Amino acid sequence: MARGQSVLERTGQDASPASAERALARRRVRPGAIVAAAAALVLPPLLLDGTWNSVLSLAIIYSLMGLSVVVLTGFVGQLSLMPATFVGLGAYLSGRIATGLDTPFWGAAPLAALLVVPCALVIGIVALRLKGLYLAIMTLVFANVIEEFVFTQEWFIGPQRVVDAPRPTLGGIDFSSDKSYYVLVFLLAGIVLLLVRNLARSRTARACYAVRDNEDAAQAWGINVAKYKLLAFALSGLIAGFAGSLYGHWLESVPTGGQRPLFGLEFSLQIVFFTIVGGVRSIWGPIIGGTTWVVLVRRLLAGSPNGVNIAISIFGVIVLLTMLYRPQGLVAWFADARAWVRTRRAQRAHGEAAA
Repeated sequence: MARGQSVLERTGQDASPASAERALARRRVRPGAIVAAAAALVLPPLLLDGTWNSVLSLAIIYSLMGLSVVVLTGFVGQLSLMPATFVGLGAYLSGRIATGLDTPFWGAAPLAALLVVPCALVIGIVALRLKGLYLAIMTLVFANVIEEFVFTQEWFIGPQRVVDAPRPTLGGIDFSSDKSYYVLVFLLAGIVLLLVRNLARSRTARACYAVRDNEDAAQAWGINVAKYKLLAFALSGLIAGFAGSLYGHWLESVPTGGQRPLFGLEFSLQIVFFTIVGGVRSIWGPIIGGTTWVVLVRRLLAGSPNGVNIAISIFGVIVLLTMLYRPQGLVAWFADARAWVRTRRAQRAHGEAAA
C-alpha cells in the first residue's frame, strides 16, 4: 500500500455484503424515529401553553449552539471558549440586517450565519499552531476583543444599544407567537441536524476523526490536517451564527447585557458544559444537554435569583463526574438502555422459540 494513500480510501474499500448490510441499516429511517419527530413537532403547540413552547424553542436553539461545539471539538478535537461570541454575532447581525436593511428573516438569518464564517476562519487560521490550553486561552482572548470592541460599538448595535429582531412571517403565516415560532425553530433545526448527521457519516467526517485522534498519524497518511481544521471552524461558526439568528428573533430585541455581557464567557461555558454533559462526540449529545439545561434554568430554577449560578455549579459537578466516569456523556446512557432493551427482547424471543 502506498504511503500517501489516504485513510479514507482504505476505510472506503470494505465492500463485503455484511458491511454493506450494516451501512444500509444505519442509513434506513426508522418508523419510530419518524413518529417521535412528528409527535415532538405537533404535540407541544397543541397541548402546552405559550410559556412551555417558548422554553422548548429555546432548548432547540441551545441544542444548535451545542452542535457547533460538537463539530469543532467532537470532530477535530479543537477546544474553543468562544461559541457564545459566534452566537452573539449571528444574533446582532440578523437583527441589524432585518431592521436596518429591511430584509426579511428568510434572508437575514442565513446571511448573518454566513457572515460569521470569515470570523471563524480567522480564529481557525490562528489556531492551527496551537493546541489544548493555549488554544482555549487564544479563543478566550479573541472573544474578549470582540466583546469589547464590537458588541459595545454604536455602529454595530445602534444608538439604543438594543438590536430589534422581529419574528418572521411567510405569506399569511405569522410566526410571532411562541407556539408558531416553536414549529419554525423545530423545522429549521431539524434540517441542520439532518445535514450534520449526514456529514458525520461521510468521508470528510472520517478524515476529521483521524485528525482528532492523532494528528501526526493523519498527516502521515496524507490527510490535510489544516484543511479539515479550518473546515470544522467554518462549519462550527456557521451553525453557531444560525443558532444566534434564531436566538435573536426568539428574544425579539437583543441587548448588550450591560455589566454582565449577554454573549460573554459565562454563556460560552454554559454551552460547553451542557454539550460535554450530553456527549461532545455525538450529534444527539447537545440535544440532551441543551434541553436539560434550559428546563433546569428556565423552569425548575426560574424563581431563584441565582438560578444560573446554581445551574452552572450543578453542571460543573456533572461535567467533572462525566469526564471521570462516562466521557461519552448522557447520550451513552441512552445507548446502553437501548442495547439492554434489545438484549432482553432477543433473550425473550430465543426463550419462546426454544419452548
